[in-house]
Amino acid sequence: MTSSEPAPVGRFHSGRMVDGIPHMLGAWRVTTEDEAVAGRVAALMGGRPSLVGTAVGGGSLEVLTERESVRVLLDGTGAVRSDLVFWRGDELVHRCDGVAFLSPETRRGQPCGCPMLLEDRKAAVRSKAGPAPRIDVVFRIAADPALGEFRFRTGSWKLAERLWEVEQALDGIDGQAVCDLALESVVYTASRGREVCYRKPVLTVLGSPDSVAAEPGPDDDAMTSPSPAMAGPDGPARALRPGGRS
Repeated sequence: MTSSEPAPVGRFHSGRMVDGIPHMLGAWRVTTEDEAVAGRVAALMGGRPSLVGTAVGGGSLEVLTERESVRVLLDGTGAVRSDLVFWRGDELVHRCDGVAFLSPETRRGQPCGCPMLLEDRKAAVRSKAGPAPRIDVVFRIAADPALGEFRFRTGSWKLAERLWEVEQALDGIDGQAVCDLALESVVYTASRGREVCYRKPVLTVLGSPDSVAAEPGPDDDAMTSPSPAMAGPDGPARALRPGGRS
């Protein structure tokens, strides 16, 4: 978000901090400073508003919703922004699109030196030697667009892998696009037979408002709706390039 853009009325989160430890949630968590917004989110998605934080001037409100998927409206490809960033403490030392630097202006457009393969990029992040994805999605809740714009930020590699396909689908829709923003359960067996479970964010483009309902019908299953295939773990890293939306 730039200084010229209005602040979102609320933010969606896939987890929360408990005693300084990050916890993944099974349903969306929404934070806002507006009591009316919190109440409306609770009415639409379940849960109840509660006060969190003790900052001067009052804390934020959060709603631990009962929904793992929400139908949203996106205003074209500009509603999805992404880059690769590397922080050293509070200092941003690297920002690129996977091929070229995006900032500072003196280096914008110059080769960033990031590996081409996705697995090599992940390895660089694990060794604290390379940038990680930063993806922002700005949207309105389709069931109540007048409530205002919300924002979801994630560093999910899974979403980054197929982001170019999401942008391609948005390009094919004239005007607003109806999408499902969901937390999808992933279960796999790691080394030594340990079972690992987590939730990944999935953004599925469904169509235009005149062809897609603002709320899923009783026979709809957002988690099985057709969506572009994900890139394989050893596939080319071109799927991570955010298309210049910064």
